[in-house]
Amino acid sequence: MIDLNDIKEDSFFPGRMLTALREWSQKRRLRAMLKDPRSKRGFRSMAQLEKGIGADRPTTERLLLSIGARKAEGAEEWTLNPL
Repeated sequence: MIDLNDIKEDSFFPGRMLTALREWSQKRRLRAMLKDPRSKRGFRSMAQLEKGIGADRPTTERLLLSIGARKAEGAEEWTLNPL
C-alpha cells in the first residue's frame, strides 16, 4: 500500500490531487480511530487523533468536523457518537 505521506508534491500527482488523497486517507483513519471499540466511551483525545493521522491541530479539527465528529464539552476529546 502506498503511504501518501511519502509522495512528494512535485512527483506524479498534481498538488490538489495529492492533498485530496492524503485528506481522504486521514479521514478514514480518524473514523476508524473513533469507531474503535477499545476507545473508552467512544471518545479519543485530540493528541491521539493528531498523532494518529500525522497532522497539526487545525487540520485535524477541520477533518473531524468534515466527518461529523463532535467535541466533548469541557474536554479535548472527540466522538462520532451523539453527545
